[in-house]
Amino acid sequence: MSEEVPSPPDEANLPVQKTLDTIYPNIVEYCSMIERAPREEVLRIIRHLEDDPTATQRALSNRLNISLGKTNYLLKELVKKGFIKAQSFSHNSGKLQKVNYLLTKEGFEERLRLTGYFLKTKEAEYNRMKKEWELLTNSPTQYSSSEVEKNNS
Repeated sequence: MSEEVPSPPDEANLPVQKTLDTIYPNIVEYCSMIERAPREEVLRIIRHLEDDPTATQRALSNRLNISLGKTNYLLKELVKKGFIKAQSFSHNSGKLQKVNYLLTKEGFEERLRLTGYFLKTKEAEYNRMKKEWELLTNSPTQYSSSEVEKNNS
């Protein structure tokens, strides 16, 4: 007995998707922006590898306070994108492979781009917090001191 191949769904079968499209017309663009948002861990790894290309994954994991699995994943992604090169320098086949991670030209450019991105992000956050602080410290308090004492009793 052959298995019937389902036909493509029509609009009536997609009420959730239709609702999402109505509420969030740019949901696809929004999701892809999230997937491509820079990660601070990437910048931190690039910086550490620039300083110490012989650092092991475990040492990077400990220094950056992220899991070894996440460190491994991020390093593989950086190699895949061409930002770093993994170069083996162990010649003894009986031992574990020792690896140097070398920053490429593209990796250096990515470091500059990420540094600029995070600098702008942190500056904007600082400015928001500064305005909030000024509003809080310059506005009259909501309660008089006698009301505060009454509420604390």
